[in-house]
Amino acid sequence: MATQWQLPDLSDLTTRTALDHVMNIIFRGAGTGDPRTDVLVKSFLRLVDKAVREYELARQEAGSAGGDVLPLIRASGHLENCITSMKRSLRFAEALFRSNADIPRPKCLSVFSSHAEKTVTVLRDAIEHMDKRIIKNELRPEDALTPYLNGSLLELAGSRVSITELAGWLRQLHNFGVALSDYRPGIR
Repeated sequence: MATQWQLPDLSDLTTRTALDHVMNIIFRGAGTGDPRTDVLVKSFLRLVDKAVREYELARQEAGSAGGDVLPLIRASGHLENCITSMKRSLRFAEALFRSNADIPRPKCLSVFSSHAEKTVTVLRDAIEHMDKRIIKNELRPEDALTPYLNGSLLELAGSRVSITELAGWLRQLHNFGVALSDYRPGIR
């Protein structure tokens, strides 16, 4: 019998920051003024929206399990998508911070720390390389095929992160994205 996973609730976060950004460009003059950097911003916002949406879908599925394993399998798939989207969004954030735009790296946000980047990367790599391990028959019978919650830890292939920490990083990415969606050079 399956257990029910408990994921922190992020339903208060919108998943429309990319749309808000486009609306802010049209009606408020938002944007960096540099076409390449604007593409980085749009890509970052789209992926943060996707990561938050996938996390919330995972939370909803996990909360509906009630002893049924199918919602947990679906939740695991949504967590795979969430982590992959987080990794991609962090890649775009890094490119933004290195760009010529005046977008500073927020030092107070742990999601932009080397610890968060490494943790998300290791989990993303475990997800992306699982197919190869399955095909090459490198899994032991006790190995999980997808991310799963073990108490308060999200685990896969020996990699793990606190689900509370992961939810906190998503909230930080979202909040940074909300601020970025109305970015105008020289206006903070």
